Amino acid sequence: MEIYNEVSLAIIVPFLILYAIYRIDPRYLVALSLILLISSAAESAVGNSAVANDIAIVFFYCLSAGVVLIIVDDYIKSRKPRGNRLKSALSGLYAGISFYVKRHRRVIAEFIFPSVVFASLSLLILGPLLYPGYVLVTDMVFGPRAPLSGLYGMSAFIGGGNALSVFDYLLYFIMPGWAVEKIYLFLILFFSGLTMFRFSRHFGLSGPSAYFSSILYSVNPFVYARMLAGAWGLLFAYSLVPLAFLLFIRLVDLKEMNNLIRKAAETAIVFSVLAVFDIHTFILSAILCVLYYVVMLIHSGRRETLESLVRSMKAVLILLAFLVLLNLYWLLYSPYSAQNIIGSFNFLDAIAFASSPTVFNNTMLSIAAMYGFFRTGYPYPITDFPSLIVIFFLFLLLSVLGFLLFCSERKRGPVTVTLGAAAVISVVIATGISSPLTAGIYTFLYDNVPLFNGFREPQKFVALLVFAYAFLIGLSILHIQSFLSQTGRRGRYRGVIQIAAAIAIVFILISPFIYSYMEVNSFDGQLTSVQYPSSWYRAEAIMNDNTTDYSVLVFPWHGYMYYNWSKTKFASPFNSFFRQTVIYGGQDTYLSGQGDTSLYSPLILSVLKERNSISHLGNLLSLMDVKYVFLSKSADYWNYSFLYRQSDLKLVENSSTCALFENMHPVSRAYIVSRIAAVSGYPQLINASSSVNMLSYAWVISSSVAISKQNYTNGSYLLLNSTKISDADYSIRTPGFLGLDSRNYLVFIPPSGYDSGWRTSPALIPYVSENTSSGIASPGYLVYQITGAPSQVRVYFAPFSDLLYGYVVSLVSFVILVAAVFIVPVIRVRRFGLASHLFKRIH
Repeated sequence: MEIYNEVSLAIIVPFLILYAIYRIDPRYLVALSLILLISSAAESAVGNSAVANDIAIVFFYCLSAGVVLIIVDDYIKSRKPRGNRLKSALSGLYAGISFYVKRHRRVIAEFIFPSVVFASLSLLILGPLLYPGYVLVTDMVFGPRAPLSGLYGMSAFIGGGNALSVFDYLLYFIMPGWAVEKIYLFLILFFSGLTMFRFSRHFGLSGPSAYFSSILYSVNPFVYARMLAGAWGLLFAYSLVPLAFLLFIRLVDLKEMNNLIRKAAETAIVFSVLAVFDIHTFILSAILCVLYYVVMLIHSGRRETLESLVRSMKAVLILLAFLVLLNLYWLLYSPYSAQNIIGSFNFLDAIAFASSPTVFNNTMLSIAAMYGFFRTGYPYPITDFPSLIVIFFLFLLLSVLGFLLFCSERKRGPVTVTLGAAAVISVVIATGISSPLTAGIYTFLYDNVPLFNGFREPQKFVALLVFAYAFLIGLSILHIQSFLSQTGRRGRYRGVIQIAAAIAIVFILISPFIYSYMEVNSFDGQLTSVQYPSSWYRAEAIMNDNTTDYSVLVFPWHGYMYYNWSKTKFASPFNSFFRQTVIYGGQDTYLSGQGDTSLYSPLILSVLKERNSISHLGNLLSLMDVKYVFLSKSADYWNYSFLYRQSDLKLVENSSTCALFENMHPVSRAYIVSRIAAVSGYPQLINASSSVNMLSYAWVISSSVAISKQNYTNGSYLLLNSTKISDADYSIRTPGFLGLDSRNYLVFIPPSGYDSGWRTSPALIPYVSENTSSGIASPGYLVYQITGAPSQVRVYFAPFSDLLYGYVVSLVSFVILVAAVFIVPVIRVRRFGLASHLFKRIH
């Protein structure tokens, strides 16, 4: 028996005996379980993940036993049983549960039972993926630590994900990284089913039809392909789209224009969560809401008063105001981000990310069948069993039937028309340039609609198509149920009709599992849980012994690659593994054009080109504050054997999975030199590293320099002590008397490479930006001319100050809106009970 089972029995059995004899309050057991939860978090924080897991399991057992005892105790007290207490307690278990079910029947039917169903479905699908370990695939990369590098505004793209990085950072204090990842994976499938169920029930879909809509929304080729691609952020946002759309519908409902502030607040909160996980899904949901609002206004016609229409517009304006406040922390920087990222896309990217003809070599058919993901090579159910196309045509037929039957209905008509229109739009856009029927429309949108090219891959629009299928097919099932129910009440073939109806409905309910059977089979075994190699942890321990502020250079220089200890290809995990500033390849092998996001890429690529003639790489890397070079023995690592030949790199760790080299040259985040050295390009800079100490000069790149006339000699330099306040703020101590030369230059190496947003206090003259007109550029650091003799210089990233205002405003707004939605109605909880309050809020 496992240790956690023994401990659980040792706690629960004595407590049951004490309860039976002395009627001890069951809440003590719940309180004990909370203490165990805190203990588990504490053990996880200090690195004892195995102990933390065992304590967490004991917590679950104790909490479950405590809840059951509370139900039993509630029943016993309400009935005031007599006789033997032990007999009363045991006989009251079943009666207590029955009493609770009868008392909260509607809540159980609408929330608790569906939650159990979709939680079970999530566990069934994920299966072995929930074991300890990391699921590493393409863009889904978790590690032992949660980086905050994007928080300061130094990354190329600033979006809602900054809030997610902070949330993950806090979660890592109470549980290991792999547990955080597994919770996200579980919630993706759980929320997909539950939110679609609530959306369906709101529009009158009965049990079987609502459950079908929820199952299809959770189990389909779109979710399957995106999970294999590691797009967990997109899928998490996708799982909340039905909830966001439902809240918007309730907000602008012309019949119930009360509590606008609270409705707008909860709608804005959910939409902001979409932006946190995936900005594209946020935009797709916004498109859906705009479509619905237009359809609703057209559908209402003259039936509604002008006052109702004005109040509806007022609700939309309040929602927009709340959204701006909640998302100000990234909206302030979005123009700069859009220019950096979206501005680099061109039509070659549209070709590279075009939807693929997965089904019968037809792109439009593939999109309509919920396939068409641009990355090829994944095994799909329909490629193994082409006959599954019959199920797709069944889905298509039922969708059209549901649209035709309910498009003119007063209550369900607007949402039916909206989702029908969204389905058509998504097929057209997702097909894109891959079909002559849609290429012209897509090209026009790509060239003329602002930010449209930011979607990069049009197949993301299939998310709206899946939503439409799920709801419209649910409407058809609802109609079929009603028709068969009326037909089966009379006639001599009533029994046959009822049996046939039951068989048909059961087949329709299980059809999503057949159509996407690979997803149900734990994604056909293509995803596995793995642990990072122990040698990586040894290398990290060696680097952690050096407490100075330095960077780590990682090879091979790729953005995505296969690792010899994992069966999948995924993005560089080093920023989520090492505590130090990591310089790694940012090249996206899926991009058609320039995809390397690393600012040091030109220098590193030049090094790799000249690797056979380099023997003093450590000297060159001192310009990047690189103290260690980490070589992962993956992909084409044999092309990096030149590292072993470097005279100034010391091999300190070597295994079958990695090698770690220490730079024997001194490095520092900041230093002072007395001379500027200009080179014509990176090859000349590399040549200089073989004959001169690179810290002797502040090196700059200038196209006007003649290569043959440059002679360099070692000069004076002074390494400075810098205190890292944050990644965006450094305090550098400089000597009052420099003693190098009459003119001195401060060289500062930012953790993210050169960026014009860095400032100094007191203000120093930036050498590079002062001479940009003459074609001078920096190889990755900042150079300032020092005037006077300051004893301390503060170097900070100025854009972070603007972002900080946005963070404060968004955080305060979030707290106020959460209070308006959840805390203010607490009086209703005390008056009517928690269960009925939760049901009313969800319903």
